[in-house]
Amino acid sequence: MPKLLVVLLIAGLGVEFTVGGFYRVVFMRGAHVALAHNVSHYVHGLAREIGAPPDSAKAAGLASAYGLRIGYHGPSGSWVTGALPDPEFAGAWSRLRKAVSHPQPHDGLLTLDGADAATLGWSQGRLLALVPADGGEFQFATDFRQMSEYHEVYLGCLICAVSLILIAAFMVIRRMLSPLKGLSAAVERMGRGELGHQVPACGFDELGDLGRSFNTMSSRLAALVKSREQLLLDVSHELRSPLTRIKVALEMAPEGMAKESIGDDIAEMESMVAEILEAARLNSANGKLNLEDVDVRELAADAVRDAQGRTPGARLVTGAGGGLGGATLEKPESSEKPQGAAKLYVRADRARLRKVLANVMDNALKFSSDSDSPVEVSIVETPAEIVLCFRDHGQGIPEAEIPRLFEPFYRVDRSRSRDTGGYGLGLSLCKRIMEAHGGSIRISGQPGQGTEVFLSLPKTLY
Repeated sequence: MPKLLVVLLIAGLGVEFTVGGFYRVVFMRGAHVALAHNVSHYVHGLAREIGAPPDSAKAAGLASAYGLRIGYHGPSGSWVTGALPDPEFAGAWSRLRKAVSHPQPHDGLLTLDGADAATLGWSQGRLLALVPADGGEFQFATDFRQMSEYHEVYLGCLICAVSLILIAAFMVIRRMLSPLKGLSAAVERMGRGELGHQVPACGFDELGDLGRSFNTMSSRLAALVKSREQLLLDVSHELRSPLTRIKVALEMAPEGMAKESIGDDIAEMESMVAEILEAARLNSANGKLNLEDVDVRELAADAVRDAQGRTPGARLVTGAGGGLGGATLEKPESSEKPQGAAKLYVRADRARLRKVLANVMDNALKFSSDSDSPVEVSIVETPAEIVLCFRDHGQGIPEAEIPRLFEPFYRVDRSRSRDTGGYGLGLSLCKRIMEAHGGSIRISGQPGQGTEVFLSLPKTLY
């Protein structure tokens, strides 16, 4: 909108200069000779009416009636209409006489001969005329006082009128383009996942059509995503019964490597089904969080303790908390629950939050199994939130892949090998759980430099 206002101002000035220049070129240049003859004929008529010898009282009456300043210089004397001498008037005639005696190309003088003999010129925007009469000369000029009094008023009125027109045009255009703001906000909300968001679509112009097309697209996208999620949910429900029967049958199978392999496959499928159903429960009215006061230090210590015995292990550390702006880290240096340290409480669903920490820790251990450095877990406390940081020293993640890590079933490893991860549902579920708590999850990393995962939760103050 500021850019639009600047464009309107420039356009207004351009129109004024263009119209003024066009008028000057087309009308003034072709009409100044005819205008000069008319003016000369007019002032000759005034001179004849003043009489010979000139009657100063008659001249004063004509000057007052027609808004002129009239002077005479000749054998009958010299006088100027008006009670007091006007220095501006005298200066204008002095400049005109100088231009007559020493003409220059830019003076704009025009001299007429014959019956309309006169010398015409301009001084500070006022027309001057010298008319010979009986050995002397008459001096005619528009009234300086009268003309100058209203210049500022006229200019102010012109500026106000142009400004009002531009402001009115700006408001009309702003109102016409207001649907674009709604569309921009709607696109941003859709980018945050609100796929069914609608915008007011009023009017039957192009913007109204655009709004209705956007609403149709939004509804179709929401229906498409909902149908996909419903399909996953239905398939997951249907898989639970066959998996249960297979497990029962597997229990009666003879021991061996085949039985163990089948058992691992069934465990993975059960985990996948559980994660899909958990995500569906978070979106339903019956899947509300069971909130309670949870000590983040205790959960972090439990997650580190559960990771013991797996390569490369994990520990609570004191570090920089990469990318958190140098916040003070509050954490112990052992894997045990800190003794005597102030508790850091959040309102959370303990079981679901524990699931998030376990999932993040499992990924960190899995992708840093070739490293000798354990996964580092740190806690960052800020005035408004508590941030858990998990840092591994593994293979890292390409920066281009990070924005898609939270998409269901997305995996960096295109081969989808069992050795490099599960089914791509864990981080998607973690994101939903964190957002349900009013928090967030963020990942950063570079190939060969490890990965950092940040879990942010609103802090409960005591």
